[in-house]
Amino acid sequence: DGVFVFAPPKLRDLPMSDDATFRSDCGRCAALCCVALAFDRGPLFGFDKPAGEACAHLTPDCRCAIHADRRARGFAGCATFDCRGAGQLATALFNGLSWRDSDAVRRQMLRAFALLLEIQRLRLVLRRLGRLELLLPLEPEGGWTLAALLATAPAAIAAATGALTGPRAARLAPDQGARWAGMSSVGNHGSAA
Repeated sequence: DGVFVFAPPKLRDLPMSDDATFRSDCGRCAALCCVALAFDRGPLFGFDKPAGEACAHLTPDCRCAIHADRRARGFAGCATFDCRGAGQLATALFNGLSWRDSDAVRRQMLRAFALLLEIQRLRLVLRRLGRLELLLPLEPEGGWTLAALLATAPAAIAAATGALTGPRAARLAPDQGARWAGMSSVGNHGSAA
């Protein structure tokens, strides 16, 4: 469990301000939702899985062994989940490394995914609410680096969330607070590690 340090690339090929970044691309992801998120056995999931543990259906090449029949096998939650592009954004920050490489890489990769998952949700909500002034800290010029993401994203997320739910939220139209509450949980089938 050594310290993991490297200089990751900037996400210049995935500009955060382009609406295409809201589209999930599982082919460019390291199956981060299948590892990072927890789920409980029930109508949406066939078994319990703790956050940070790989799903039993995940293959060594980071693909789902039951992808074609997830719903029929009791995994409708997986079929409906959408990371809004957070998975491929997080994977790109690690420049070919995998969460399987070491515990240190795994921890940082899952943390990056959790932050980007929240950033993508907030970006989508802020665009829908027309609160573009709150987007700037969530869309750094040139994209995120891993160091910047880990150092500044928690504060940027807290500030944007606070503006939507705190005293400054009074500037929103009366129904927008309720819309934020609904949109922030759309597609969330588990908690990130």
